[in-house]
Amino acid sequence: MALQLDKQYYIAAHGGYGPYLNVYGNETVGNTTNVCLYAKQNVNAQKWIVRRYNDNPYVKVFTALSGGSTFALNINSLTNPNCTMYNSAGSANDKDSLVDFLTVNAAQNLYRIKLTGYTPDGKLDTRYDLYLFAEGSSNLSNVKWAPLNTAAQGFLWQLEEVTAGGGTGGGTPDQPGQGVLGSLTTVSNMPNATNAGYVNGNEYFHPDAMMQNNTWAANGGATIEAQITAFYKAVYGVDPTSPN
Repeated sequence: MALQLDKQYYIAAHGGYGPYLNVYGNETVGNTTNVCLYAKQNVNAQKWIVRRYNDNPYVKVFTALSGGSTFALNINSLTNPNCTMYNSAGSANDKDSLVDFLTVNAAQNLYRIKLTGYTPDGKLDTRYDLYLFAEGSSNLSNVKWAPLNTAAQGFLWQLEEVTAGGGTGGGTPDQPGQGVLGSLTTVSNMPNATNAGYVNGNEYFHPDAMMQNNTWAANGGATIEAQITAFYKAVYGVDPTSPN
C-alpha cells in the first residue's frame, strides 16, 4: 500500500528489520529534541504523520505527540546534520524540514526519505541533497541526514499504518516472526547437529540454507545474515558477529 497523507505511521529502520523512528525522551518534544531508534511500542513518540505544508509540492513528517502537532523531522544544520525535531510553524524552517518520499517498493511501503532544500521562491538548495539515515540497528541508535549510499540498509525505511488500537507494543510481547524482523523468515533444511555427526553442541547451517563454506555469499544469504543479526541485536542486545 502506497504512502497516504495525513495518516499515522510507524516508521521502521533498515527496511523493516530494525527498530523504529522515535522521538527521544519521555513523550515530550521541543526544538532540537533528538530523534533515535527504539523497539516498537504503542506510544506517540513513534507515531508519525506525513502532510503537506504551506502549499508547496513537498511534505513534512510530524510527530503525533500531544502538543507537538507543528513539530517535524528536521536537520540540525549542514555542519551538524543530526536529525532533530523543530517547530515548523511558519515558513522560516521549511528548508530544514521539507522532504520527499522516494519510493523503493510501494507494495511493501519501502521508501528513502530525502531533504529537498526547498526555498520559499521555489528553488532547491542542492546542499540539502541528504537522506534520512539510521546510524545503527539497536535501541537508541542515532539518526542523521547523509549523502545516499544505495548499498546501505540504513537509508531504507518501511511505513506501517497505525491501526485503531495503536498497533503492537505497549508491553505486549511480539509474536514469532513479528515486531523485531517485521515478517517471518524461515530458514529450511537445517539438520540437527547431533544427527549431522557433530557432538560439540554447535549449530551448523545446511549448505542449502544460505551458508556455504562458512560464508553467507550464496543463495541470498547476505539478506538472511542481516535479518539474524538484527534479531539478536534487538532481542538480546548483542552483536552475533562479535568475537565476544
